[in-house]
Amino acid sequence: MKDRSKLPLWARAEISRLETNVAYWKGMALKAADTHTPDGTNVVLSDVDKIHGLPPNSIISFRQKNKHRIDVGFRDRGLLSVRSLDGLLIVRPLAGNSIDVESIDR
Repeated sequence: MKDRSKLPLWARAEISRLETNVAYWKGMALKAADTHTPDGTNVVLSDVDKIHGLPPNSIISFRQKNKHRIDVGFRDRGLLSVRSLDGLLIVRPLAGNSIDVESIDR
């Protein structure tokens, strides 16, 4: 309805309030989906050409084919924590300052 002049005053006020809320939450969603500089977080989800910020100090869980879960996140002093409650962690050093991590049965 484009002509709101025939609506009761309370209805026009409610529509105005809802439009303001929609505009606010659209802005928040766009800010959260910012793919260039995720401010205020030390955890990002990187997807080839996009970077999505996650809440600070988020813990990310990975599920392996063997159903073991590996949790990765930052500890208090900024150290990266990798843990598995389902099995033993195996860390394999690789070239180029990288490692492979998997969890195996205990």
